[in-house]
Amino acid sequence: PVDDPKQRQPDITKAKQILGWEPKVDRAEGLKRTYEYFKTLPKEELVKQPKEFISKK
Repeated sequence: PVDDPKQRQPDITKAKQILGWEPKVDRAEGLKRTYEYFKTLPKEELVKQPKEFISKK
């Protein structure tokens, strides 16, 4: 599928050209920080679903 994470290859060219944006950390460091952040969350926070995804019974 087109949206398969294994297939996606994000391109930040437009952000660089239009906004002058540059990443402050590399991908490996960003993933590490994201992982560490989610490890700090209580388990009940990790399983919460946004209201719009919860079916109304």
